[in-house]
Amino acid sequence: MILSPRSIELRQAPGAESLPTIEIKDNEIRATIEINVLLPPAANVAPYRCRGTVTAVLTDPKWLSKISGYTKAEWKGKPEIDSSPQTLTHYDWRISSIVIDLARDTMDERPGGGPNMMPLPNGQQPK
Repeated sequence: MILSPRSIELRQAPGAESLPTIEIKDNEIRATIEINVLLPPAANVAPYRCRGTVTAVLTDPKWLSKISGYTKAEWKGKPEIDSSPQTLTHYDWRISSIVIDLARDTMDERPGGGPNMMPLPNGQQPK
């Protein structure tokens, strides 16, 4: 199945679940964030919304060396590194995985989610 560009969006939930999870390892930095996915209709099944995650990996040795130094340094109450999106996009991040949970998101009230599914065209019934 091929998804259209508008099928995947970052999860816009309030609170911690919409923030990325960052793992710093010796050889890479992994950032994982939750996404919303709208799966297209297929085989007489209405399109529906589900959740998933996207994980990006950074392996740039210069950045890893800098981050590694900060993870071992004493905390002084403020970050000493510029981790703004403008700075982080100077490095080559690689998408390592997109994981989609195929269970319908019953908490998303938009069409395709929530307790009621969007009707199929021509009055067809979902299977």
